[in-house]
Amino acid sequence: MWKCRNCSAELMFEEVEPDGDAHGLHFICHECGHRNKLINIGKSDEPLKLPQPDD
Repeated sequence: MWKCRNCSAELMFEEVEPDGDAHGLHFICHECGHRNKLINIGKSDEPLKLPQPDD
């Protein structure tokens, strides 16, 4: 589960689509539209592992 840093909505992984752009990995909150940062901690030969950073 991910939590929006703006409105505190708790979103199941299946509810949002992670995306990447020039600014990095993120998801957009369906409740308020806020862009929330994600990081990839997976290895290059593994599927993505996308936790939210603590900041």
